[in-house]
Amino acid sequence: MERVLERHDTLQVLERCAALLAEGLEDAELHLLAGIAAEEAGEPLRARAHLARASRLAPAALMIRSALARVYWRLDWLDLASALWRSLPVEGPYDYGRHYHLALAHESRGDRPAAVTAMRL
Repeated sequence: MERVLERHDTLQVLERCAALLAEGLEDAELHLLAGIAAEEAGEPLRARAHLARASRLAPAALMIRSALARVYWRLDWLDLASALWRSLPVEGPYDYGRHYHLALAHESRGDRPAAVTAMRL
């Protein structure tokens, strides 16, 4: 299904995920794929539901938490997005993901100085 998602066939991914979930398969990666597909399809609340479930199933999965925060950001739920992004660890000196995403939240709030500071990190 990842290859299908890479082709941006989000409807097919959502249909396959729904079918597997209906069969009783409960898996964090399945919810992650469905969440990403729903976000790309312009269904942020559906994406949030899948990603929140994935996060409960795999609370240590950083990719899931980052994707969920991105959905919060796109919904303009900036406090939730920022809190989740702040909770992500910085993994080494070349890990810019946390700071980049925090810069997006600062910029969305209109706090350009904080955004620039985060981007410099």
